[in-house]
Amino acid sequence: MIEVFQTNVNSPQQAESLTALLLHSYPHVAITFDLEDCDRILRIAGVQTPHHVVAILELQGYDCQPLP
Repeated sequence: MIEVFQTNVNSPQQAESLTALLLHSYPHVAITFDLEDCDRILRIAGVQTPHHVVAILELQGYDCQPLP
């Protein structure tokens, strides 16, 4: 299953840092950011708890909302 989130991540450095943080909690998932998209999309394949992903990003000061 692929979960898709709208974020306010703006730079590749922010995306790399958040990817490392997320991989610490979810070491066996695939994570990508699409910063070219107007919604600054975060895609995670294989995560079972999308609300936890939202909490992780929000604790780091980012907006994160699941998309349908």
